[in-house]
Amino acid sequence: MKSVWQQVCREKEIRMNSVIRIVLVFMFCFAIESTTELADAKKGYKRPRDRNTPSTTVSKPRGPVGPRKSVAVWPVPGPKYTFPGVEELVVHELVNSNDYIVVERLNIPALNAEAELADKVKHVGAQLIFEVAVTDIDQRSSRGISIGFGEQNIGNGFDVVLGATRTSAHADIVLRVIETQTGKILSSQTARGTSVGLGLDLGFAYNNIKAGGVDGIGINTSKWQSTSVGKAVSRAVDIAVAKTTGKLRSVKWEARVAEVDDQFVYINAGSKEGMKQGMVLTISRPGKTITDPVNGAVLDVVFIPLAKVQIMSVKDRIAITQVIEYMTENEGIQRGDLVHLTKE
Repeated sequence: MKSVWQQVCREKEIRMNSVIRIVLVFMFCFAIESTTELADAKKGYKRPRDRNTPSTTVSKPRGPVGPRKSVAVWPVPGPKYTFPGVEELVVHELVNSNDYIVVERLNIPALNAEAELADKVKHVGAQLIFEVAVTDIDQRSSRGISIGFGEQNIGNGFDVVLGATRTSAHADIVLRVIETQTGKILSSQTARGTSVGLGLDLGFAYNNIKAGGVDGIGINTSKWQSTSVGKAVSRAVDIAVAKTTGKLRSVKWEARVAEVDDQFVYINAGSKEGMKQGMVLTISRPGKTITDPVNGAVLDVVFIPLAKVQIMSVKDRIAITQVIEYMTENEGIQRGDLVHLTKE
């Protein structure tokens, strides 16, 4: 009888110890997080930077200069990685920069992409295409305390654990901007984002990441963006968009003639793009295209000025204008002609 009672007491003690260990881990992680937040809140405190991580200083972009440029976002598969939702991060940054109007996110297969891309952007009316690709990612995890089930190897790089982990990750992306009218690459920026986190690790811990998933396990958009790698990709996008916006300040704004009648010329840009009543615009048409004799790349496009128009009224997505001066004889304005701001 005594031995049975001792066994029951022993089992209760084991269960109690397990509960106490779990509670201690939670308290340990909470204490470290609280200490980190308090340290960051101190005036003049700067968290030490990893010497192996290059520092990147990006000046905050100024407000938009003139009307907002219309752009389309095109996710390009990287050499090793394809991340779902990376184009959504680019769209978010472009929209919130107030420099662009995102007209569409392009989803074009890599095969025959160049031929299809030219027709696609004409249809959506984008002046610029933002190409984004994730070129490299890396994640490292270090486990401080591990309790509960302990480590159980169930596959390539996977463990089942309950513990406190410190995870660091970095991600490299390339963001290119292509002018749809000429095919020129106006900007190509590389950026690296980093993320360091500390917290509980409950469930599957992974070490290796492959294209389309984590060691064969797929990742959907809502889940990967909350991981250390997802946060690193997001920060890389922030940096790349800020750097690109600074480079595109000198690119001339462009729109198109949407319709023409006996009285008015309708432009496919409205109040959302920053058009205002009284603005004077120049309508032109591409004339001669100058290409490189070696590789066929477009070097320049000579435009034929047709007329100057003034905006009479503005709606959300359209500006209604009237001709105030014809600049070329025997050349009427047509749907699809280019529109630029008139130089003062």
